[in-house]
Amino acid sequence: MATYCTDCHSSTSANRHAAPSDVNFDSIDDIVQHADDIDVEAASGPKATNTDMPELDAKVTKAPSQAEREMLGQFIACVKEGKN
Repeated sequence: MATYCTDCHSSTSANRHAAPSDVNFDSIDDIVQHADDIDVEAASGPKATNTDMPELDAKVTKAPSQAEREMLGQFIACVKEGKN
């Protein structure tokens, strides 16, 4: 999350780059709250690879690798099952 997300999706971000002010990933509770959205926008799993996020601006200059998207998908699956 720190590498690709929180430059825009943090309550302490100096420049959110148009990210909604109520979508923050500062804590595991924030991530759990937005797990479905994160999954749809950026994760990879058995049914799909989602590449809408991150936008390549701010400090993010390259997209996550397929392996990183798969790790995110696995993490989100665990978070949704309460195994964080």
